[in-house]
Amino acid sequence: MIGNPKRLGDVLDELLQNRRRLAIAHFCLGLASAIVYWVSPGSFRPHLPIYSFRDASPIYLTFIAWFPYGISFFVSRSILAGRSTKAVFVFIFCAVSICLTSASLRLHVISTVTTLSPIVLAGGVAVTLVVIAWLCSMLWR
Repeated sequence: MIGNPKRLGDVLDELLQNRRRLAIAHFCLGLASAIVYWVSPGSFRPHLPIYSFRDASPIYLTFIAWFPYGISFFVSRSILAGRSTKAVFVFIFCAVSICLTSASLRLHVISTVTTLSPIVLAGGVAVTLVVIAWLCSMLWR
């Protein structure tokens, strides 16, 4: 069976829905990553910490947590927004699995020989998310 060709309104609606899905997914994954960095072993305190201006490590950790998802959002939005909805769903599924893997590495659920620094882990997540976005854009044109 030959399907009906898409109308301009259908294409624009799919484009806006894909952008919204990507934005929501990246926001939720970035927030989850920031929470993981805040409660990682050695940094959790049962009370609300009061920081002075000299102690900027929470700001750095929060920036490092959001960095890969910000990069991935801008790249995937430009690559995947005009693609099929399947490409966006597969990318979001892969992004969630990458976020879960990085969270388990950061929380030492998966034991490794050496402890990965937050910057190396964030860089690996950013590169992996960009590669997954590129692969999804190649699979679904």
